[in-house]
Amino acid sequence: MDEKERNSIVNFNLSRVYFEKGEYSQAQRLLTQFDYNDMLLNIIAKTMLLKIYYEADELRLLDALLDSMTIFLRRKKIIGYHKQNYRNIVRYFQKLLALNRLDAAAVDTLRRQIETEEHLTEREWFLGILEGRD
Repeated sequence: MDEKERNSIVNFNLSRVYFEKGEYSQAQRLLTQFDYNDMLLNIIAKTMLLKIYYEADELRLLDALLDSMTIFLRRKKIIGYHKQNYRNIVRYFQKLLALNRLDAAAVDTLRRQIETEEHLTEREWFLGILEGRD
């Protein structure tokens, strides 16, 4: 592993630490300043950016990244079984953005959809947002 790749991995992992600590600007800075050659790391980083943009109420950036990820997922044929998971993540972000939080039935319906989704690695994060644990 060369130094550039090693630094990318370190920055990626540091960004995860900053994200978990709620230090979103630090995490975002690390995620946007390097290039991932690994397609899976790339999409994991994009997913973390989606969560950062949502929690920071950066809705224009969030919307643009959702569009970018949709195109990315449509074009990439070699991510195999991961594709459905990331399509679901995009779809549930879109549903979350369209959700009327005052409509208890709509919130409950979305919660049940998330709970029963077969492929969704970010299930706990989405449920936390719906339950107000953001």
